[in-house]
Amino acid sequence: MYTIIFGIIIFIIAAILVTVVMVQNPKEGGLSAAFGGGQQHMGGVKRSGDILERATWILAASLIILSMTFNIMSSGKNTSPSSELDPVTTQSAQ
Repeated sequence: MYTIIFGIIIFIIAAILVTVVMVQNPKEGGLSAAFGGGQQHMGGVKRSGDILERATWILAASLIILSMTFNIMSSGKNTSPSSELDPVTTQSAQ
């Protein structure tokens, strides 16, 4: 039950994260800067207090934390019920 809920939440956060990243303006001009069309930025990266940038960091961190939690919760369970009925392990145990 928890795996379905975690899966749905992870999917929703990932979709929102993709949307937020696609809405942001590129700081260095995107692909045009890679081919010489953008401005040269000297002196390092400017720190921006933009709401989209903060949303990106928050969504990315929550996606990582939820994915790790999901992995830890699901790793303790046996996902293959047929392993109990496997004749090879049954014969070797006898």
